[in-house]
Amino acid sequence: MRIMSIALGGCISACPEYGITQDTGGHIAYILGEMIALAERDDVASAEIVTRLFDCAALDRKHAEIREDISDKLMITRIDSGNRNYLAKEKLAADRAAFTAA
Repeated sequence: MRIMSIALGGCISACPEYGITQDTGGHIAYILGEMIALAERDDVASAEIVTRLFDCAALDRKHAEIREDISDKLMITRIDSGNRNYLAKEKLAADRAAFTAA
């Protein structure tokens, strides 16, 4: 089984810094915990968290990397929507069509 979770908001990474933005908190901890647990199952071949790629000087450059491996079966894939700015959750809807197309 292959599992994918789409999580557009916040600064999702293998080692997140909680609280660096107002959108980087509990939901990221939940998604990471859930996907780590699923990837550890024997019936799961791979698990992937898909999120937005952004490049912001005030935030870690890892968010501009297309792929980040968390384990041998779990990865984060960042999709470039063409807008490389960090977007707060209230502004994500405006980027959804470009993200989906990318």
